[in-house]
Amino acid sequence: MPFLAIAQGKQTLEWKEFLKPAYVGVAAFVLLLWWGHPALIHATSLVRW
Repeated sequence: MPFLAIAQGKQTLEWKEFLKPAYVGVAAFVLLLWWGHPALIHATSLVRW
């Protein structure tokens, strides 16, 4: 069961582990794609196949 050890107090959750540069970069990339998704869909609809 996910997070059971944390809920039981056997393990701690260290928030600083989530602030690594790679994680921040991936999160920024995902947010950028999420924000730009409508423009990407519109742009691909204009492509003449």
